[in-house]
Amino acid sequence: MSKPAQVKDDAESKQRFNEMLCWFKYEIRQYTESNISLEDLNQHKDIITLLNGIDSKGSFP
Repeated sequence: MSKPAQVKDDAESKQRFNEMLCWFKYEIRQYTESNISLEDLNQHKDIITLLNGIDSKGSFP
């Protein structure tokens, strides 16, 4: 059975997610004094909440 075709919105969503992940990696390193890895954060993903300010409106998928 073949894989369903990827619609344009799925491709755009994936690209947007990858861009945000890159930004997140950059920002977390800019504003912390600890050496935090995404693996460290992954251990607590059930209690971490990402927040958006009003200047970020429309930027969170």
